[in-house]
Amino acid sequence: MTTIIVDVYFGKLNHHRPVLQQADFMRNLNALYDRQPVAYDPGFLCCAYLVLALGTMSELNKAAGNTMEDVRSTNLEKILTPGWPEHEEFFGRALAVKPDLRMTISSLQALILLHWYLYTERQQRSLWRLVGSLVRVAIELGLHHD
Repeated sequence: MTTIIVDVYFGKLNHHRPVLQQADFMRNLNALYDRQPVAYDPGFLCCAYLVLALGTMSELNKAAGNTMEDVRSTNLEKILTPGWPEHEEFFGRALAVKPDLRMTISSLQALILLHWYLYTERQQRSLWRLVGSLVRVAIELGLHHD
């Protein structure tokens, strides 16, 4: 199911806001699933959870006809594999990793995906603070230079 949801994200969402490179993301994700030794990268973990959250939400929206009320009343088990977490659970896992984010590109990508999720979920109150964090990380990484 993970592969299906990741394919949904890259097939339907990432081309609108190209935050991640699919080949790099899949290589890192496969390394985790194959239990290969990998360096701890909280930015990537946060991205992975948010990709799963956004992909799951996209599938639910498609099945429910793109209205949030329909999504809330749609039976998750009818659309996705039984036992598959709801998008809010993936979001919660991403938030659990967020305090560990560093000044890295993967952390910046995670913050962009976090902003996208919150915007989609209509959580406007916290968006401006997050935009401020995004800008500070980008400047710290030197992305404001030519």
